[in-house]
Amino acid sequence: MKGLGLAAAALTTIPTLLAAQQANYDAVLSIRREGREIGREEMSVRPGRGPDGRTAGSTISTHVRYPAFGPQAEFAGVLERTPAGRPTVFQLEYHGPGGDVRFLAAYEGRRIIVHRFSGGNQAAKEYPAGTFPAFLVDSSYAFYAALAAAATPEGREVSAVFPREGRRVGITVTAAAAEGGLREVRLAGGLSGSLWVDRAGALQRIELPEQGIAVVRLTE
Repeated sequence: MKGLGLAAAALTTIPTLLAAQQANYDAVLSIRREGREIGREEMSVRPGRGPDGRTAGSTISTHVRYPAFGPQAEFAGVLERTPAGRPTVFQLEYHGPGGDVRFLAAYEGRRIIVHRFSGGNQAAKEYPAGTFPAFLVDSSYAFYAALAAAATPEGREVSAVFPREGRRVGITVTAAAAEGGLREVRLAGGLSGSLWVDRAGALQRIELPEQGIAVVRLTE
């Protein structure tokens, strides 16, 4: 399938994938529904953002395949964040049933603007940003790392926009005490579940019981 090559080429236009820089971490995630693997996601979190990768902040990039081998659908995405963890630019490409679609989204002051490109057509939708915005995708879980970075012990309200799904939900992200080298982040509100990160903040596991989804980082 041509998805990865097309997505990589398009996503390097704004911004680059910062391939020349050393990643904070790379991971392969196994996406499972009711215990059965349905897809895999390759993700990386890298220092820097912007066209040259020299602006302060970080960049999350991802490539997802459904199923993991002989994929029928693929996603490729990039999320740039400020040093404080606020999103600045989000890009997502989908290749699969229903046709190819591209999404561009940006956080502008108190607004989030999402542009959708498909078959030569373009549409835009605007959302209120809230006090702390985030970009998420139902079928891509690398961006959940941004929720872990936003979590506080007392709980922080995050306004999560799902550009592909066309919705916005409020999520409370709460950081629990670290146990056994992992820290749990609890999600409540418009999205419920938990995710776990290691001491360095690298994503290790996600559980979304209402969706029957578990995402597990594979070891080398």
